[in-house]
Amino acid sequence: MRETANIAISAFALASNMGCSAEELRSNLRNQTRALSYSHRFADRISSPLGEIPWERLGIDPALESDELLYQACQRVTQILFDEAAELRTVSNNRIGLFVGTTTSGVSGFFQLAARAKNSGLSVESLLHPSMQQSFVAKQLARAFKIQGPVYTFSSSCAASAQALLMADDALRMNWIDAAIVIGADVLNPVTLHGFDCLQLLDPNYCEPFTKARAGINLSESAVALLLQKSDDSRHTRIGSHAALSEAHHMTQPSPHGEWMGQAMHRALAKAKVNANELSLINPHGTGTEANDACEMQAIETLGVSLDKVFPSKRFTGHSLGASGALEIVMSSLMLEDLHERNPNEKIFALKNSFGFGGANVSLVLERGGL
Repeated sequence: MRETANIAISAFALASNMGCSAEELRSNLRNQTRALSYSHRFADRISSPLGEIPWERLGIDPALESDELLYQACQRVTQILFDEAAELRTVSNNRIGLFVGTTTSGVSGFFQLAARAKNSGLSVESLLHPSMQQSFVAKQLARAFKIQGPVYTFSSSCAASAQALLMADDALRMNWIDAAIVIGADVLNPVTLHGFDCLQLLDPNYCEPFTKARAGINLSESAVALLLQKSDDSRHTRIGSHAALSEAHHMTQPSPHGEWMGQAMHRALAKAKVNANELSLINPHGTGTEANDACEMQAIETLGVSLDKVFPSKRFTGHSLGASGALEIVMSSLMLEDLHERNPNEKIFALKNSFGFGGANVSLVLERGGL
């Protein structure tokens, strides 16, 4: 039975171009730091600004294959949660769930396999290995941290980690688990870079989402781990509600009038019993592409809210694909925290959108205060 409970983000850890701690991320948000630059790591492959994890600061060699980089980043942020979240250590292993959103897990291994198959004459099928499955990182993390509850992997493109959080929220409300670790992680790699370049979606300059100057996206990478639990602690940001819709309009483009995006937003607000005018913040998907931004803006306009509340965070972070939802949920939480400090007696709300290729549309309502 689904419970009516307060599901809160009680802790988080991250490795991103915007920072590797809450303090660093908060500072960069307040200063509106644009954490993008032209990359030496991929200088021979792409001429678009990128957002890179400071691997050397983390003691990780950026020359490693992307699959290994992805696992090491996920392992690091998960370890921080276990080290710093005392409440997590009191939960039985079989009552902890792991929910991972990623699009790049297994990419480098699969393309190495394809090259081996071509050179050896063997079939791709005969060379397949479990490490090439997108669920491999989640399975490895569950084994490393002795997580015995449900383990899920979501790979719904750029909505992956937002959908992972939705499933975690439902699992907690259904009382399947007592703690949920939600991870959003993707790392830069040649396959992803060339794929978006072929789609002509990369901006050769710094991206400008939701402006007339927009000309595409800047890709980035991040690994974010969130701890979700039932909590009545007013210091935590809570998951007010969420909605997920699949429109299946086109493999890479949204429905031209944004009606499905709009439905996701309206449904999430209705479930939370929040009027759109009560929102203090809207953190859109806002990639900077012509089609996505036009559709999403049409959808936001149906809410009838001031566009001054719209904060397109990818202007500063770039687009970390399947990890972007988790990163931007953390960013929205920190922004709500700052807003709540100015209005400590009020209950305040934010709307966060994550949309992905294939028509995956996710909207979440976050809330703070009022308990």
